[in-house]
Amino acid sequence: MKKKVLHIIILLLFIIFYVVVRKPYYSTQLKGEEGDFADIFINQPPGPNYLQIGRVNGREIYTIPQHPALSYETIALAGRAAETVINFSELSEYKTTVLLRALFSGFQLLVWVLIWYAIVVFDYFQNKTYLFFMIGLLSLSPIALESSLHLQVDNSVGALFVGFFCFSLLAFVFMKNKTAKYLILFISAALIGFGRNEWGIILFVSLLASIIFAKLFVIKFQTESIILILAGLAAGTVINIIFDNFNYFAGLRLITTTLKVDAAGSTLNPHIFMQSWVQKNMEKLPYLSTIVILLFVNIIKATRQFKKLFFEQVILLFFSLLLYFAFSATNRAGSSRYFVPAFFASIFTYILLTPNQKKTSVQIIFLYTILFIMIYFKPPIEPYKQIDVDPNDGCLMDIGAARGFFNEEVDYVTWSLGIVGQENFAEEYGVELCE
Repeated sequence: MKKKVLHIIILLLFIIFYVVVRKPYYSTQLKGEEGDFADIFINQPPGPNYLQIGRVNGREIYTIPQHPALSYETIALAGRAAETVINFSELSEYKTTVLLRALFSGFQLLVWVLIWYAIVVFDYFQNKTYLFFMIGLLSLSPIALESSLHLQVDNSVGALFVGFFCFSLLAFVFMKNKTAKYLILFISAALIGFGRNEWGIILFVSLLASIIFAKLFVIKFQTESIILILAGLAAGTVINIIFDNFNYFAGLRLITTTLKVDAAGSTLNPHIFMQSWVQKNMEKLPYLSTIVILLFVNIIKATRQFKKLFFEQVILLFFSLLLYFAFSATNRAGSSRYFVPAFFASIFTYILLTPNQKKTSVQIIFLYTILFIMIYFKPPIEPYKQIDVDPNDGCLMDIGAARGFFNEEVDYVTWSLGIVGQENFAEEYGVELCE
């Protein structure tokens, strides 16, 4: 009983710590596409056109996101839940910004709670104190701190869906209630099918790689887990397609286009392509370094425990590796948010490979490296500054979706379309761009 109370106190302290540390960042002004997700959260525009790209004569214009719709519907659902206690229409821009960032950070907080719950409930984890310490430390890493504040899909719904799937693998191994653990694994795999096309593809490939790996190195696997994951993933994908096939297949076409562009670039100008790839990955290094270290440590741990590995550890290891490398291999993944699912998958892999932590030189180096990254690469705090946009006179202003969202009296076209896209937009709606 005393241990349960202590663990609950630790969780409550962690939640308070999580919010207090992020509080100075909550007032950071919304930028660019974050306005789209503020609109989805508060106004819940009907699909398939979820993204606000402009306003003409006071009428909002929307376009498709070219990603599966159920991720956006999940954000809209969270917004509907928030509206039961919050009236956003009565709030200032500043208060709306603070609340939106705080609420979006709640997606990742739920994943941290799942990690805490797994450590507490499953007896497999013997050195709980060490793992609690690691949770607190990793929650302060640059990618955890910076990404939890952004209004986007990957770092909110992506973190939650992938985190819940990883938790379900632990539950499948350690839970005694068969019905409950089978249902949790099936639902979590279905949620992956609800998300970005890439997540479902990566999970399928990870499962296939794990089966081949297990066969080659004589690792026993549970047929039930394979069937449940495949069935759940298939069910989630089918539901996603039935709900909005246009955006789902648009997402697949976007992946194909990205691969073709990258392949053409690497073939025609391999030196320039590689230089650009290295540059973009170096720019993301402050945020990606924590994941790279986690993946490296996980590989070392898996190698040392090779003869004792069980199938679910193998799945998680492949899943975390592929989630990272699938996005780091392309020049299009310019933001750290794409790597948040890999970050949480890596953490679940780490704790599953760390049932009884003993002090080793590798672990000491790991801890000090994370501490260094946390301190040296701490995201800067940007003070809130009100930006007022004066109403235009019969022309479209070139501003981001965030400014357009907060300035409802302004006709605009978002700068994310690019100059050609803006010109086409203005021509389609018979208006001119402001000088």
